Amino acid sequence: MVRPTAASSTSGTGERVMGHDIPKVRPTLAGLLWCLLYLGLPVALIGNVLDLMVQILLGWCIGFWCVI
Repeated sequence: MVRPTAASSTSGTGERVMGHDIPKVRPTLAGLLWCLLYLGLPVALIGNVLDLMVQILLGWCIGFWCVI
């Protein structure tokens, strides 16, 4: 078993597995885009549907589409 040295334990590089340095988990561009798609798309769709329903039922335009 390999013992971590003082320098590697304080540097924040992650951990060692079978002699290899495993980097820490970090957010990637693909992960951030996936979160934006996964969380943002349903919110945008629900908001647009609610805006459409208000416009159909009450005749008020209150959403993003009224601005453009």
